[in-house]
Amino acid sequence: MTLEFEPSQHLSFRGPLTQHSESTLTLTNTGSQLVAYKIKTTAPKQYCVKPNAGRINANSSVSIQVISQPFKEEPTLDFKCKDKFLIQSVALTPDNENMGLTDLWTTLENGPKDKISQKKLRCVFLSENEEAQADQSGRADIDGNEEYTNASPSRPNSQENLNNSQDPSRLRQELADARETIQRMQKELQSAGSKSLSKVSASASNVGYPAYIIFIASFIVAALTWYFTNALHQQ
Repeated sequence: MTLEFEPSQHLSFRGPLTQHSESTLTLTNTGSQLVAYKIKTTAPKQYCVKPNAGRINANSSVSIQVISQPFKEEPTLDFKCKDKFLIQSVALTPDNENMGLTDLWTTLENGPKDKISQKKLRCVFLSENEEAQADQSGRADIDGNEEYTNASPSRPNSQENLNNSQDPSRLRQELADARETIQRMQKELQSAGSKSLSKVSASASNVGYPAYIIFIASFIVAALTWYFTNALHQQ
């Protein structure tokens, strides 16, 4: 199995870093076998990766979008990012090529680790006009004791989701929908109350109840209708 990485040393994220910053990782399978891959990171809350796992056919490539979440403040010029990514890959065989990705990786990680190839990339934050410098060592500066977690394809704690939830037009629409629902419920309740009042009056007349009994029953139904209607108004 031969899997090539572009970039091969680090993922660069260009400022302004108070906004979402994106980097693209391309994986190319130059071998003759189907390859499965999975991506992990030391900072799962800071990045989302799409797709974070998949398969690559022989002599084919896949482009992976890595998105860094916005910082509250722009990092200083001397800030050094310690975040890193781990790309795991394995050549598939007829015995496992049809397995689901979750089951596949569970089986692989619980078995001999020598079948899994690993590539580590570090993250670099750049200002708007700064150029990334090549790593003279030819490899990522990785501590073997680092803990990697599966990268997520979604945006945890995303500011974009927060902005959407606070959008005035969106809130107005939700309020209008709620008002329409309440009005419809009021009409249904009033209609149900009127029908109940008619049934009580008719039933009482048929069995010969006194007029005051009919009046009391009608009053109770009307009071209940008024109570529920006002309760809905207060909501």
